Amino acid sequence: MTKRAACCAGLLLAVVGVVCADEKVMLREELQAGDTWSVTIKFDAKGNQNAPAGDKATPLPFAAQGQFAYEEKVMPIEPEAKELAGRTVRFYTQASLESSVRDSRTTRTLREAVRVVVNEIRGGRPFLFSPSGPLTVEEFDMLQGEAPMNTLLVGQLLSPELVAPGDAWKPADAVVAALLNLDAITTNAVEVKLAEVKDATARFEIGGKIEGQVSGATTKQALTGQIVFDRARKKIARIELTRDDDRGRGPVSHALKAQSSLTIERSFDAVAHVNSEAVANLPLAANAATEQLVYTQTDGQYRFHFPRGWAVLLNNPRVTLMRLLHNGDSIAQCNILAAPTVVAGSHMDPAEFRKQVQQALGQQFQKFIQEGEVPAAKGHWVYRLAAVGQSGDLPIVWYYYIAASPQGQQLVFIFQLDARRVDQFGPQDLAVIGSLEFEPAKTATNRKE
Repeated sequence: MTKRAACCAGLLLAVVGVVCADEKVMLREELQAGDTWSVTIKFDAKGNQNAPAGDKATPLPFAAQGQFAYEEKVMPIEPEAKELAGRTVRFYTQASLESSVRDSRTTRTLREAVRVVVNEIRGGRPFLFSPSGPLTVEEFDMLQGEAPMNTLLVGQLLSPELVAPGDAWKPADAVVAALLNLDAITTNAVEVKLAEVKDATARFEIGGKIEGQVSGATTKQALTGQIVFDRARKKIARIELTRDDDRGRGPVSHALKAQSSLTIERSFDAVAHVNSEAVANLPLAANAATEQLVYTQTDGQYRFHFPRGWAVLLNNPRVTLMRLLHNGDSIAQCNILAAPTVVAGSHMDPAEFRKQVQQALGQQFQKFIQEGEVPAAKGHWVYRLAAVGQSGDLPIVWYYYIAASPQGQQLVFIFQLDARRVDQFGPQDLAVIGSLEFEPAKTATNRKE
């Protein structure tokens, strides 16, 4: 009897269905247009945020629990869409994320109107949008910003070569960054190893450490977990992952130390919401509206659309603070302030607004470089002031807006950016202001119950 035959005979007697240790097999995920499956995800995290308090940082305990379930179908890509490397359409039957920081609790859910979501891979990165309309900031953070292990990318963790139990390899930096939603990776010591192969399944182990950047903050993470591969369907069926994250303070987030666990189950039963009939007339191509996000003030008094890249740092009835990032760098900041309500059909006098802006800037102010009314929706009024000045050694540009609704509600928008970033920033301020909508003031005759 040959060595190979003896090996296989012994294994068959001991563990039926286990591949010989020296036998190499191909274990690659294959995705074809028309493939469908269902996904359930459970996410848990806990740790401490370190919020600045004077010269010290105050640890704030936090926790988060997420529950997601969706059906998914692989869709074809048009030949002219060369920037896309994959596309699926999802129908979410469940999407909720509960989080708490100290005694403050927040619950996020997905609106019924946007339960259909298109998942694309653009430039190696996930891009999610709903054909029904723009996602809110909270929905985007829940579905994409905080959701690792995209189903179109997880297959890239597997080796493209024939492998045998015990073989190990290092996934590419770009793959790890995209799967964990990192801006960049500086150190990648993650390893994937084939642990065992059976007739029906194969099991991989994943572990290691990474260092990189997320939303402009440094992060050091330690990973451990496993991947179960369905050999008959040639697809990953289960992922278990735990992470320890030691993150520094960034331009849009506090420093934190957290531990999280993630379980993803993929089943291949028949689907009801993304079958051929359900998606036959679904518009799959994104447009300028569906690619944006929508912000709604906490009391629902106004809303506007804005490009992705802006993060909301503060959100309350009187003040909203947003910051624009690009590749982890802070590009601009926007403050939105409630201004005194005036008589319906009127607005603040431009000369008074000009005077208040100059007073607010104080010694930073140098001069106004542009001012005037901005085109607005019928009955609305918007006035814009552009000023230049100095903050320390930095040359600064400010775009101030005062906006009034037909009912006399008023808002002030303040965009601030490094003068050297003006071309990069472009007309984003005008795009935000142009989408501004006020909720009609509630009166005795129109108040909503």
